[in-house]
Amino acid sequence: MVPDEEFVGIVGGHAYGVLEVVDYGGNRLLLVKNPWGHTSWKGKWAHGDSNWTPEMKQALGYDNFAEDKGVFWISFQDVCIWFENLHVNWNPDLL
Repeated sequence: MVPDEEFVGIVGGHAYGVLEVVDYGGNRLLLVKNPWGHTSWKGKWAHGDSNWTPEMKQALGYDNFAEDKGVFWISFQDVCIWFENLHVNWNPDLL
């Protein structure tokens, strides 16, 4: 179980889907989906975080994630901290 999972918005022992990976302005970010459709990351790059510039908001569709539907941006650095494993599937039809 992730310590303080309610505080950070990551559910321990749970699988997430990676929808997109970007390097924008030197920031390596992943667009992640919680399949439950709720509970989103609350750290750096979360919706409402002060790191978002108007340019980044427009380029990465910031307003599409205003409502908590379990889809959120998170830095690759935070993925390495908060997630134990990362599995990549090159053929989505296999899911």
